[in-house]
Amino acid sequence: MRDLAAKGITLGFLKECFYCNPVNGTLLWKCRPLSHFKTKAAQVSVNNRFANKIAGFERPDSSMSVKIGCDWYYLHDIIFTICHGRFATSRVYHLNGDKRDNRVINLSEYIPQSLSESHIENPEMAQDSFSPLDNLDVKYLKECLHYNPDTGDLTWKKRPRSHFKGGAGFENYHRQFFGKSAGSVSKQGYLKVMLNGKQYPAHRICFAIMTGFYPDGMIDHVNGCRADNRFNNLRVTDRVQNMRNMITYSSNTSGHIGVVQRKDTGKFRAYINSDKNKRKYLGNFDTFEDAVQARKKAEIKYEYHENHGR
Repeated sequence: MRDLAAKGITLGFLKECFYCNPVNGTLLWKCRPLSHFKTKAAQVSVNNRFANKIAGFERPDSSMSVKIGCDWYYLHDIIFTICHGRFATSRVYHLNGDKRDNRVINLSEYIPQSLSESHIENPEMAQDSFSPLDNLDVKYLKECLHYNPDTGDLTWKKRPRSHFKGGAGFENYHRQFFGKSAGSVSKQGYLKVMLNGKQYPAHRICFAIMTGFYPDGMIDHVNGCRADNRFNNLRVTDRVQNMRNMITYSSNTSGHIGVVQRKDTGKFRAYINSDKNKRKYLGNFDTFEDAVQARKKAEIKYEYHENHGR
């Protein structure tokens, strides 16, 4: 597929080519002017074949494409450009995941984001291949899911007809999912929800539905249970705060966070991440218990959460 702007296609040119129906997402070929063609014969031939007919062909990936001249273009890019009066600044995607549904209300610009500090609650979360939620409108989430803040449960709602292109999809969804619990547990213990072919972290969905906005930071599960999405168990933190409320991982060899046994001397070394998130060594100790005590005192000093290391 070609890029419209890169190929020199202008908004004015597109409007001379197509009638656009933003409600049903279709394009009709117009009777195009002579300036679009090298000869009068070519103009007459093309207009006789295509004028007032539906434009576009379905591709193997289900997206729709249109041929202008010798090049093919995505139909959704053309509709977005005509309806908004400008070219998209980034890739256009379909909100409901149906690439054949080119209604203008189903088209939005998407800025790809990696799972960065604002999305990853801990390093293991990246292994779950979650998609960032920021490209989904919170209103859309509320139309899809009901959130119970007391239990943390998400339930599929009776969704509006506008979420679906065809009646079959609308009926199939309500037959299979309406009223049922949403989500399953990921490899790393988070609850995940599949929406429009992508999986999203349920705790961020819960927070957005409850507050009406996405958190400006990470979400920490206060009690350490990653599938417990009760609202009183979710708190917005930065990476430093979040790292101060971590569980003891199975890979820990000493049994306590921040304590390791040295192989050369057999003594126990205690350490902690300080205010600037830099590792600070607390000393070497003859016994495990002394090293743990030193670590606990440091946790109080640097205001670690009381559940840290549970």
